[in-house]
Amino acid sequence: MNSKLAIAAVLSAVSVVFASVGPAHAEYGDTYTVDQSFREQSALMEGVDPEVWLMSDDQLIALGESESVLDNPARDLIADRVATESGLGGNGQGDSDRPSLNQDGLRQALSDLVEPAADIDTVRQVLSDPELAPVIDQGQKSVETLPTIEGQSGKVTLSHPAKSEYTISISPKDAAIVNTQKGVVESKNEHTGVLSVSQVTADMGGQVVSVLPSPDSPYADFNVDLPNGYTFVPKSDGSLSIRDTLGEEEGEVEKAWAVDADGKRLETSYEVLGDGTLRQHVNTKGAAFPIVADPSVQWWVVTAAKCAGEIAIAFTPFKVAKVVASLNRIIKTSKVVAKAVKALGGVKNAAVAVMKYSFNLLKSKLGKWGSKMPSFGISAYVKKHAKSIFSFVGWGIFDALGFGGCGALIAQLF
Repeated sequence: MNSKLAIAAVLSAVSVVFASVGPAHAEYGDTYTVDQSFREQSALMEGVDPEVWLMSDDQLIALGESESVLDNPARDLIADRVATESGLGGNGQGDSDRPSLNQDGLRQALSDLVEPAADIDTVRQVLSDPELAPVIDQGQKSVETLPTIEGQSGKVTLSHPAKSEYTISISPKDAAIVNTQKGVVESKNEHTGVLSVSQVTADMGGQVVSVLPSPDSPYADFNVDLPNGYTFVPKSDGSLSIRDTLGEEEGEVEKAWAVDADGKRLETSYEVLGDGTLRQHVNTKGAAFPIVADPSVQWWVVTAAKCAGEIAIAFTPFKVAKVVASLNRIIKTSKVVAKAVKALGGVKNAAVAVMKYSFNLLKSKLGKWGSKMPSFGISAYVKKHAKSIFSFVGWGIFDALGFGGCGALIAQLF
């Protein structure tokens, strides 16, 4: 990805012309002059990654529709390791006559369960871009509290969104590093043979995925460090709430999952051992080995701070492209959305407009919680058409963007 600062410096001296905006306004009865339209376009694009400015609607549509084949190094690495382990040992017990793996089933399961990795360097660069300063609350603090991953241990550390000295970390227990690539760290427990893949996920969480090679290893162990006085509390859905000294939920180890080598879901659960080790048990009865299992950790999953951090990195090419591709599909079936998209000058403009409208609407509904979130200025004209689009897509836009924190807020409050 090109340097944001370099692009921003170039674009600051360049007037970007979007000729379609003026005619679209005129068609629906608005009396905007050409100059007004250009000024409105410039305002709409404030806070948007400069690379988005340079991409056409068709380029963004292609990017958004290519999600299934975009890099997901953790998923690909795990699929390769499962295939290799199965080839060496059949079902993990030396059964060379075992039918070939249902590799499509496994890959589909992993695509649904293994999150894409975050490009932390790019996120840091985006958050540090002065172009975003007007719309990011405490932007430098957001940079300081970005997650980290250690190449020597596979440990993922997540900082408190407001207090960087408070951290949660998770790492595979007794693991020796095998390799590091594309932000993903692979390690192996020499005692149990369990392979682990650690990463920071695109929604700023921590994920450690384990590959259990045989029935001799029906569990995976993890080191989890919490702030002093914080504790785990089991929840009815199988997840673990992370509670502060007053008993308030401040984070979560998400519900465990496990799939076998054919992609079949397996029963799995957590246990916190006396020494603080987090153990994930898997019911291996009838399973095809190797088995893939995972705990994922999030800070403050139901607070505005987490959602605010997600919104701060919303206007990158991939995020905008996901909404662009979604709108491109919707306009083929909805005349209302098609009209609004045309009025806004195309799907790129419409995507940015509905994203900003959605974020502002969520902020307004959160009351005092919303004070931590960024706000975006949009004109009455843009707001009118963005509202028409939002009435069709609704809060599902946050799911499309992969915003777990914002989605949790919406689920809790609406």
